[in-house]
Amino acid sequence: MKKFVCILFVAILVLSVGLMAASADEEMKVVVYSSHDSDPLNDAVNAFMEKYPDIQVEVVKLGGSEIFSRVEAEANNPLADIVWGASVDTIDSYSEYLEEYTSSEDANIPAEYKDAEGKWYADSLVIYCNFYNKELVGDDIPTTWNGLTDPKWKGKIAMANPASSGSAFVQLCSYLFINGTKENNYEEGWDTVEAFYRNLDGKIQSSSGNCHKLVRDGEYAVGLTLEKFAVMYRDDPTVGWYYADEGTAAAPEGIGLVKNCKHPTAAKVFIDYILSQECQERQSVVWARRSVRSDVTPFEGLPALSDLKLLNYDLAWASENHAAVVDHWQEIVVNN
Repeated sequence: MKKFVCILFVAILVLSVGLMAASADEEMKVVVYSSHDSDPLNDAVNAFMEKYPDIQVEVVKLGGSEIFSRVEAEANNPLADIVWGASVDTIDSYSEYLEEYTSSEDANIPAEYKDAEGKWYADSLVIYCNFYNKELVGDDIPTTWNGLTDPKWKGKIAMANPASSGSAFVQLCSYLFINGTKENNYEEGWDTVEAFYRNLDGKIQSSSGNCHKLVRDGEYAVGLTLEKFAVMYRDDPTVGWYYADEGTAAAPEGIGLVKNCKHPTAAKVFIDYILSQECQERQSVVWARRSVRSDVTPFEGLPALSDLKLLNYDLAWASENHAAVVDHWQEIVVNN
């Protein structure tokens, strides 16, 4: 309760005098490294700045893995205060670069959606799906992950780079988990991954957020993307999407405070706001992001999680083996 009162007091100071620095020279600014799509990202940032007009927010858009490549490189002189949007397996694998913080919203976030050491919180649950152009696929809709390894799809699939995109990393691990076994470190899955990569025909997208646009525009027949993007086309008769028969990943995305960042006081207010019911409600109702909070209205038209076949996504393994998985993927790229 004392923590909550303290946070409220800080917010009152911001609103009244624009001063809530832990020291006299702390600038009221937040630098956010984020992989979120521009529209929901800008919407949340604009709403935050309206609520806290004395805090300036600077956003740097990066892929999920690119965020932490930069955070790691800047460890001795952090330029970011917040990382927001990467999948938590990616975040957790770089948790040494994050600061412990207990948010004023901590009680509203279920235990499975926050780090036991306080390094990150999940704020949304991302569901993965495959998006397709009806004219280009006709009646031959691929309804499985492994179906996309069929040579007939060569050059017709849009996917982002798992080395730079956290979403694509989840998709890559999904192939491993479907086709491999934990007892064998999912090694059996790599043959399927290699067959799938050959079907990309050497073309890898910069972001999962681009894949649905390329499919809609007819440049690709199928795109590996996220449910929150696909559902925005629910009234478009030219495209459709499916949740793979083998199961779809439901992976949390998160937010964390960068260790030794320059603006920790304002950054903590930003984290509290992103996790708040106010922000989460709008992100859900307007932008189809599945909140981890139980008091948020779901986006209209999305199927309930209980109605989906969910993949047994091994989050701990994906986090612990992040670098090795990316390295193996890069080997496949080089050798094919």
